[in-house]
Amino acid sequence: MKYINNWINGKEVKSNNGEYVEKYNPHTGMIMSYFANSTNIDVNQSVDIANSKFSEWKNFTPIKRGEYLNRLVELMRSNSLFCIRNWKNNE
Repeated sequence: MKYINNWINGKEVKSNNGEYVEKYNPHTGMIMSYFANSTNIDVNQSVDIANSKFSEWKNFTPIKRGEYLNRLVELMRSNSLFCIRNWKNNE
């Protein structure tokens, strides 16, 4: 079974409390994976890091920002296809 942790500052990080929440397949009712049960500490840490990175981001040109965002979209699309294939194989 897949355990999905938080992604903070470019790294996979377990939640502060180490707990996970079940993700169910709505069609079958079976558990598909477990997600980190994030706490306020996790959220605050993530927000603090994001705020510290903003000074760098705001200095990028609009073209450079667009390049990063387009790459993010590519990664999200390829990952979503990967997740769909895995989900179908696990049915």
